[in-house]
Amino acid sequence: MIAKPGCMTNPFYVYEPGKPCTAEALAKLAACGYKVIDLNMCPMQRGASEFCEDDNWEKYADILGNEAARLGVTFVQSHPPYPKPAVRRKSLEDPGCEYNEFFLRMMKRALEIDARLGIPWAVMHPVSGRNKPDVDEEDDAAFNRDYYMPLYEAVASRGVGFAFENMADVDGRRRFGAVPEELFSILSYFEGCKTGLCWDTGHGNRQYADQIPALERVADRLVCTHIDDNVGEKDLHQIPFMGTVAWERVMRVLKDHSYEGAFIYELASFRSLPEPLKAPLAKYAYTVAEYILKL
Repeated sequence: MIAKPGCMTNPFYVYEPGKPCTAEALAKLAACGYKVIDLNMCPMQRGASEFCEDDNWEKYADILGNEAARLGVTFVQSHPPYPKPAVRRKSLEDPGCEYNEFFLRMMKRALEIDARLGIPWAVMHPVSGRNKPDVDEEDDAAFNRDYYMPLYEAVASRGVGFAFENMADVDGRRRFGAVPEELFSILSYFEGCKTGLCWDTGHGNRQYADQIPALERVADRLVCTHIDDNVGEKDLHQIPFMGTVAWERVMRVLKDHSYEGAFIYELASFRSLPEPLKAPLAKYAYTVAEYILKL
C-alpha cells in the first residue's frame, strides 16, 4: 500500500532562464517532507522550462538527478507536456497541439529526461484525435495508439512506461478518455507493453456526481495517481477537503484493490501565493495527505 505522500515539482517551481529551477524546487519540496516526487514537465509545452534550452537541457537533467540523490528523493512518475483538447486549440500551430513540431520535440525530450533519470511512469493525456470536438471511441483509441506508440517505443527499452490519465468533459463537450471504457480501449492497443492508468481525483470529481463506481472499474489497472480537490465545476487542483471529493471512499477503493503506486499531489494552490507562505502550505498539505493515507 501507499507508504508516503508525494507531490509534483510545481508548487515551488518558478522558471528563470539559465538556472536549474526544477532542482531548486525539488530541494524546497524535500525540506517540507516530500521524498516521493512527480517530475512536472508541463511548462515545457509553452517554453517556460530550463529543459527547453537546447544547449543546456541535459546538464539541467543531470543536476536534477544529482540533487534528488543528495536529498534522498525518488522520482516515481512524471507529467510530460500534454496536448490541449481539440476544442481549446487556437489552431494546429498552437504550441499545445500534439501536431505542432515544437510540442512533439518537447514531448520527446521530456521522455528522454524520464529515461535519463530512471523515472518508471510517464502520465499521458488521452488525445481527442484529429482536431475534432466529438468522440468516436474506436477512432480516437486508434489515434492514441498511432500517436503514442512511437513515443513509447523510443523509451520503453530503458524502463519508461505510459500511464493514461482519466480526463473530464470540458466546455459542455465530450472529451475522449473521460470514462473507463475509453481508457480501456487505449490500453487494448498496448497489449504486452508497460502501460497502465492514472486516476486524477479532480477530473473524476468534475466528470461524475459520484466518481467511486468509475474508480472501482479502473482500480486494478492503476499505476499512478493525481490527487487534488474541487467542487465539481472547474479543475481547481485544491488541497483535499477544500472541495467535495469523498476521500474516505476514495481510499477505501484504493485499499480494497491493493493499489501500490504513489499518492501524488497535483496542486495549483501555490500559483499566486507569496513565496514566504508556500512552505507552510506545503507542510500543511503533507499533514493532510498523511491523514488521508490513514483513512
